[in-house]
Amino acid sequence: MRVRSKDEGGLTIRLKVLYFAYAKEIAGVPRESISLTKNSTLGELITKIGTIHPRLLEFDCRVAVNRSVARRRLLLKDGDEIAFLPPVTGG
Repeated sequence: MRVRSKDEGGLTIRLKVLYFAYAKEIAGVPRESISLTKNSTLGELITKIGTIHPRLLEFDCRVAVNRSVARRRLLLKDGDEIAFLPPVTGG
């Protein structure tokens, strides 16, 4: 009998997460790859990222999925690109 690994059979999705401006400074990296279970929402990803980079949750970042600002209830798909976009200030 063969035991399935978590990634076999589409049980997980892999996401590309991008950080910009001070979100990048807080995360310490410009991008990273994060895995979640299939049928996870953007809100669940944000919660997971909060456990990895807790200070990110202190700021009001917009979050885009595949270059469109998205709501927390959006279902994510394997290969989605998620970007944390801090507010822009001018002077």
